Amino acid sequence: LSVGASGAIFGLAGVLTGFLVRHARSFNERQRWKARRVYAPLILVLVPPALFHADWRAHLGGYVAGVILGLLLSPGPSGRRLLGRPDTTGPARIDP
Repeated sequence: LSVGASGAIFGLAGVLTGFLVRHARSFNERQRWKARRVYAPLILVLVPPALFHADWRAHLGGYVAGVILGLLLSPGPSGRRLLGRPDTTGPARIDP
């Protein structure tokens, strides 16, 4: 079993890949362009050095797990914010 920060980074790349594959039609042309022109080359730049200088099984496992999670994710409801604005009108409070 291998784990590490680089495996987690590959997991995030996998989530992005899986999400983009499943919901490609949900994005407008500009967002699809960004995915093709920015994210894909970025992943291709990160993969070879990581495979040759570290445990490739951790990277592969993180990526595969990320793709699976990305395929399972659904986009947020259209037209609604998932998180509202933070309430910053009152005094700061720290509970012990």
